[in-house]
Order: sequence, then C-alpha cells, then structure tokens
Amino acid sequence: MANFFNEVYPFTTEMISGYVDFLNVKDKDILTVGSSFDQAFNFLLYGAKSVTVVDINERLKEFYQAKKEILLSSLRMDFYDKVLALNFPYDLDEVHIKKDVIKMNPYMQSDENFLNLKSILKEKDISIINDDIFKFDNIDKSYDRIIFSNVLQSIKSFILENPEEEFIKCFDMWKNHLKNEGLLQLIYIYSYNKTSFSSEYAFKLALTCLEEIFNIYKFESKNSLDAIIVYEKK
Repeated sequence: MANFFNEVYPFTTEMISGYVDFLNVKDKDILTVGSSFDQAFNFLLYGAKSVTVVDINERLKEFYQAKKEILLSSLRMDFYDKVLALNFPYDLDEVHIKKDVIKMNPYMQSDENFLNLKSILKEKDISIINDDIFKFDNIDKSYDRIIFSNVLQSIKSFILENPEEEFIKCFDMWKNHLKNEGLLQLIYIYSYNKTSFSSEYAFKLALTCLEEIFNIYKFESKNSLDAIIVYEKK
C-alpha cells in the first residue's frame, strides 16, 4: 500500500447526492474533509456561504489547484477522464466508473450544474487547512456544519491507545468548533443494514462513550442503502 497520507481520492466514494439536501448547507459555514474535494464542490453548488477543507495530506492544495483548473477549463463530460490523468498517487481500488461518479455528484449531473459551479468558483474559493482532525491544531473558528465523511471508519488506525477516552476528548473538541444548532456528520455507513450497522466500530464507540442523541439518515446508494450519522448541537 502506498503512503496513505500522500494518497488522494480523485472522486468521492460516497453518495453525496443522497444526503446533501438533509445537511441543508445553504448560507452555512462548512468544514469538511474529503481529499477528492467533491464534498466541497457540491456544498458550494448548494449555496454554502464558505467551505473549508481540512486534511492531513500535504499535497492537498496541489491536487485542489489541479482539479479546479481542469473543472474551470473543461466540458463536463471530459472532466472525469482529465482528472484521472493527473499525476497523483491515487487509491485506484476506490476509483468508480464514470456513471457512478456522476450519480454521486450533483455538480456533474447536468451541464447547468457544472456551469453554475464554474461560476461560483470564479467568485468564491475553497479554503484548505493542513491539519489532523484528531488534533485541530490549526482550526480557530466555529462552523455551522462539520462533515467527516467516512474518516472515522478508520479510527482504529488513528487512536490505538485508550480509544474511548480519546474519542470523548475529540468529540468535545469538535463540538467546541460547532455553532449552536450546527450539525456534525460523524460517520458514513456503506451498505447500511442491521448486521453491518451494528459492527461499525466508530458508531459503537460513539454510542458507548457519548451521552448524546444521534440522527440516522438513510438514502439509496448505487446498489444498496447507505446512511450518515449526525449530531446536532443544541
């Protein structure tokens, strides 16, 4: 396996089109992960006030500039192939076929959406912070929405000792950067069902450690039912 932190995802592996309406990002300040920048692009399309991407990958800014340049200079149906042709260390096992990528991303689903995003990106840029979500050393403001994609599915790789204690500390830190009535999308569940759902370590950890109420939003994905786990700060 290549250096995990140097890899980027050329496109999302999530059905963003299934949950973006639920998050209600219009006129909101968004902090999101996702090295593909598809979350960020779609949130801008849906009217986000600002979008900041946080990631530990030091090549993220370079990839963003390359993908943004292709988006601004390409026709919609050429965009997919040009992004895959970029010289970046991709996790190729996660690259979806073109029709799936389009289905996942509202900004790629029509020429109108694609052109609208182009116009938005000419006026409003995406901010990038190189940071570890389990530390937030470089995060100095609060957000209406914090979107963690599916990062916490790999939580065992990040928190090896005292996971319960560390998870509680992290959750308190994340809440401190969430505005009142803000939403924290904590976990993305692929192929949601009772068996896989109960086996998801991150959600089991959250239920065990945190005296909080989480909302479960389910939606149709490619060939299954996916879900996001969301906390609302009251």
